[in-house]
Amino acid sequence: MSHEKESKVSLPFPISFFSKVYFVLALLCLNTSPAHAYIGPGLSVGGIIIILLVLLSLALAFYAIVWFPIKRRLKNKEQPITETNSKSESDEAE
Repeated sequence: MSHEKESKVSLPFPISFFSKVYFVLALLCLNTSPAHAYIGPGLSVGGIIIILLVLLSLALAFYAIVWFPIKRRLKNKEQPITETNSKSESDEAE
């Protein structure tokens, strides 16, 4: 029996307090009422445009930050040595 007393953890609030709080929050979420608000066509189209622009800006940021430098690095590796490059290398050797 003494072993059970040692394993108890004391909390600042009893566990039943948290269960009551969660129950009250669940009741508040279930008790909804209509907002009696109207979103007109202008506001809804503007909201859709804003969402699309945010997605477009994220895609452009990905392209500019991630894809463009990788593409440039791959292009430089695949580029063959031209005559101008070989001439400049031979000038350095002399």
